[in-house]
Formats: sequence, C-alpha cells, structure tokens
Amino acid sequence: MFSFFRAMAMGEEISDRANAIRTDLPNGTIIDTCKAYDVGRWETGIKRGEGEWEIVERYDTQEEAKKGHDKWVNKIKEDPEINLEAEVKETMCEWAGIDL
Repeated sequence: MFSFFRAMAMGEEISDRANAIRTDLPNGTIIDTCKAYDVGRWETGIKRGEGEWEIVERYDTQEEAKKGHDKWVNKIKEDPEINLEAEVKETMCEWAGIDL
C-alpha cells in the first residue's frame, strides 16, 4: 500500500507496466491493458487520437485481461467508430447477468 501512495506523491504511473499489453492501431487508437493499483484489478483502456482514456473493462486475472484486450482490439478493428459507452454498458450488464 505504501508503494501506491509513494508513486502517487512522486507523480509516477500507478500500474503494473511490466506486464502491460498495448496495441497501437494505424488510425491513432491505443488499446492498453494493465494491472491498475488504484483498483487492484486488470483493466483495458482505449484512447482515440488526442481524446481521453476510456476504461472499458476490468478483469480479475492476467489471463482474463489478455483475452479481454484481444476482444477490444478486434472490436475496434471491426468498427473504429464503435460507441464505447454503449459497449461498456452491454459488457457490464452481461457481467452482472442483466438482460438489456
């Protein structure tokens, strides 16, 4: 826990970058998956061009994170303009067992 607060105070990145998975697409979109210390879980974020990072999914294990990362890379390749907010809502509902 101390390392988390130290990193925050020093302005360092708060994630496990040694095991991060990053995909840079030709259209300027970045898909990045890492273990984020602030939430204690793996997460995938997507950044389009100069836009903000959008966290699209969280995972309990590194194996799940790798599968999730690949899923989001394929989604963005298939539809670069995909509505991430709608996709995240659908993913969260699936995870919670809620039918839309």
